Amino acid sequence: MIVAILLIKGKSTIIVFDPRFPIRTIPVQPETGTSSVFMTSDQPVTPNQPIDSATFTAQIQPLLTDLLYPSESDEPVELISCYLTQPEPLTVSQIKDWQMLPPSTFVDERPEEDFWKPVLTEQDWYGDEEKARTAKFQSLKRIVETSLTERQVFRAGESEIDVFLLGRLPSGERMGIKTMVVET
Repeated sequence: MIVAILLIKGKSTIIVFDPRFPIRTIPVQPETGTSSVFMTSDQPVTPNQPIDSATFTAQIQPLLTDLLYPSESDEPVELISCYLTQPEPLTVSQIKDWQMLPPSTFVDERPEEDFWKPVLTEQDWYGDEEKARTAKFQSLKRIVETSLTERQVFRAGESEIDVFLLGRLPSGERMGIKTMVVET
């Protein structure tokens, strides 16, 4: 079990990660120091139990609250679903069609580690807020890796770049996370 205490904008939140259960987020009331459960489930999730989109959403959504992906402009991380369900890996052309991008928009596929490296590497100068962000991204990565197979990362654009990390749930549905990075 992993427990992370987050201090963001003066609010404390406890995140509990146990691979047998969905993520639990417990806000701490600053006036009393007590907590109340924000989201919980008493139903264990076993590795052999298929996860559906509702369960994946329930596990991911609490981690995405106030979570920013660092770049020249820190941007929010969002949950996404993709209607493309063919068994083959996605192509750049399919991503352009799915996002309704003009043919001239640059889209490329990148290794998944390129998505995680900037957010999982803790620096010596990190304060409490940066350490909390890193802990949230570590929990996010664990859920993505245990819930989604056939994961792919695509980047669309040249200076304001949409980044999509997509994978397949056991049901065949594609879901993932999206953010934007600014590179000038």
